[in-house]
Amino acid sequence: MTTNADQLQEAVNPRTEIHVIPALPGFKLLSPLVSGDKYDIVGICRQPIIAWRIETDVVKETGTEGIRVRSFCYPITSDRSVNADSSTDWAVEYPDGQCDVPFYCTCKDAADLLEFWQEEQAKRRRNAVTSS
Repeated sequence: MTTNADQLQEAVNPRTEIHVIPALPGFKLLSPLVSGDKYDIVGICRQPIIAWRIETDVVKETGTEGIRVRSFCYPITSDRSVNADSSTDWAVEYPDGQCDVPFYCTCKDAADLLEFWQEEQAKRRRNAVTSS
């Protein structure tokens, strides 16, 4: 028998499964290259992706018979994994050159991505000035 307390505990603590699988050659993790005292974005750093971390959360829906499943895939490089909380300051470059900023946008190539990052930085700076 499941009690309301058990249902609440399961909703608060979903079951998370983590799997790591090797990456195929040609995928790269991209991050902004910054310079100067204002940390202007001036280029792109590239690191080969060596594996993918796949996180799957399985949560029983409280008060229903169903479950909710959501999965996320994060790149792993030889020296670090991705900070999943920072949504727009990393991207994946596919072997065909297309760049994907997960949960945000897809750019046709690295030059398009650099322009996107520079525009986002300019917007954040404008918003910081207007909110002060």
